[in-house]
Amino acid sequence: MEKVQKKAAACVRGAGQFFGDFKRAVQHGDFFVKLSLLWMGAGYFGRKQYIKSVLMTVFEALVILYTAAIGMQYVPKFGTLGTVKREAVFNIMTMKNEFNDYDNSFMILLFSVVTFVIWGTFLVIYICNVKRAWELQKMAERGEHINTFLEDVDTYRNENFYKTLLALPVASVVLFTVIPLLILVLVAFTNYDQQHMPPGELFTWTGLTNFVNLFGGGGLTITFGYSFVRVLIWTLVWAVFATFTTYIGGILLSILINHKRVKGKKMWRTLFMVTIAVPQFVSLLLVRNFFANGGIVNTICANIGLTEFLRDAG
Repeated sequence: MEKVQKKAAACVRGAGQFFGDFKRAVQHGDFFVKLSLLWMGAGYFGRKQYIKSVLMTVFEALVILYTAAIGMQYVPKFGTLGTVKREAVFNIMTMKNEFNDYDNSFMILLFSVVTFVIWGTFLVIYICNVKRAWELQKMAERGEHINTFLEDVDTYRNENFYKTLLALPVASVVLFTVIPLLILVLVAFTNYDQQHMPPGELFTWTGLTNFVNLFGGGGLTITFGYSFVRVLIWTLVWAVFATFTTYIGGILLSILINHKRVKGKKMWRTLFMVTIAVPQFVSLLLVRNFFANGGIVNTICANIGLTEFLRDAG
């Protein structure tokens, strides 16, 4: 608990220093630093780093264009997830049924989350940009050398090469893991189901209603809650044993094989490698047969009375 408190305090201090440096940059920065609050490339332009100035200007322009063209179409509807239901309207001019300008709740949720992530990323880069402009100002006042664009690029191939390597994986994690995870978490607080399936139907926020119904509701929710708890328990049991057998069990196996009293080390290592070399699809077929109703595992469990004992225990 003490370690957690220390880490939390360190995070708070780090955040305080981060925003504190931004505040000092705004207060003590020169004209170009203050101008970078509106034009992100101003700080670099004032120090004759024209390429970086252009890149930051393009980045700022792209965020503004995205916000105006896409973000503001969905974010204002995030609170309701849409109010206009899809309907077929007969067009007298074309003599055909046409759909109205309806709302798609899932698209609203998706693009709103994407927009929030983009805004959050932009805010961090925006603050760092102002701080960097202030650092360049102080370097110029001290008469220190300010890297050119090519020199900065060279640092990302040498001492800062780890940042270059991490850029694509981090972006991929945010795009393919963080954003979908956020969307799935938010869906849990809506009434999204077969009766509220976009684009034909709208769904909306329900708060904690789903969780209240899941654990304390009546009717069919009792059955669902009963099943959910047992599936959750089994998932946790599987996670614990899967981690133990693959990680800790692997370490224990390696220690055991390398023990001086163990004979036939090459044979045991070969058997271990064979289990890895066999395709997983074949392994799954074997495991399925082992644990089938008439498989060897259930047959042995039934013969020794374990199946009946587990059934009586619920």
